[in-house]
Amino acid sequence: MEMFNPQGAIWFLLILLLPTMFKVVESIALSMIEIKQKLDPPTTLNVEILQKEPETKKKKKKKSKDKRTINEVFGLEKIGRQVETDEKIKENARKALIKLGFKARDARALLNKLCINKCYDNETELIQDCFRAE
Repeated sequence: MEMFNPQGAIWFLLILLLPTMFKVVESIALSMIEIKQKLDPPTTLNVEILQKEPETKKKKKKKSKDKRTINEVFGLEKIGRQVETDEKIKENARKALIKLGFKARDARALLNKLCINKCYDNETELIQDCFRAE
């Protein structure tokens, strides 16, 4: 005959000890709440309602009717649109550099740096300049 039955121990714990433990924890929590209420008197808040001050209307700035060109104001001609390297060329060069051992972040930074100064028509020229720059 066995002295210790694990299944019987689990049933004993569930049926007898757990409900008793919950009652003890509940009574401790309730007594702590009562003690806290006795020690801390209820607080009251004095609230004053403030009225909004009426908003003042902002004066609108008058737009000047005098329209002058850039050349008249600064003495410069309009700068034409700069030709940039095509995004497909940049992307293909970036992929090639990654396959050659560059990190993606470093490859992108290097390509952007090179494309600022020069417009590239093909990937090979751009990749060669990447190796010259390093």
